[in-house]
Amino acid sequence: MKKYILTVILIILYNKTQAQTGINTNTPTKTMDVNGEVRIRTIPATGSAGKSILTSDPDGNLYKLDNIAAGKIGDVKSSLAALDHSGWYLMNGRNISTLPVNARNNAIGIGISTAIPNAADRMVRTIAAGQTVGTVSGSNSIILTPANIPAYTLAAATLNPSGAHAHSVTDFYTIANGFGIETGAGYWFSLTSRVVTTAVSGSHNHSVAAATGGSSQPLNILPEYLVVNTFIYLGQ
Repeated sequence: MKKYILTVILIILYNKTQAQTGINTNTPTKTMDVNGEVRIRTIPATGSAGKSILTSDPDGNLYKLDNIAAGKIGDVKSSLAALDHSGWYLMNGRNISTLPVNARNNAIGIGISTAIPNAADRMVRTIAAGQTVGTVSGSNSIILTPANIPAYTLAAATLNPSGAHAHSVTDFYTIANGFGIETGAGYWFSLTSRVVTTAVSGSHNHSVAAATGGSSQPLNILPEYLVVNTFIYLGQ
């Protein structure tokens, strides 16, 4: 027993002197050198941003990568994923009361007091003067008004000279169908057509109206797109 204790003490003293410990190796090259697989039974879990992760190089040397974060509170991303994951929550208009306590508090902290904005069928727009982050607005279609049409001038067309003038109309008449402009005594039933001149009127103009043929249907302005889901990071 005394021999065993002495051996342990010597090992400890040796390790303190050498400042390196080898497991399954007599020639450690680091403070702890493990020649074989490593198993850690328990690793504390954390959902917070800014933590570190452990990684290794091809030679097995371990390194710590600092400030590794899944995202910052309020970050928004597009993804083909369909469900909430790792602190990322689908922006589907749900009430924040349905979120875990930590995520709900983080949402309130960035100004989301009632519901996560609904990003369905919407694109992301960078904030401009007078706008509020998180506002949902806009439309995928528009209806043109006269103000939206480019300014243009129609080619001039003269209907009749201005001033006092008369108009001529060709009146077609046949015995078969029995109609004409002028009726009564003096009508020439033997003619198939004739020119009738109206009485001279005073100076006047003529107006012509033409329908556009439109029906005010909305114009779809949605460009080609890739369907994805939009998530916001609120932590776990």
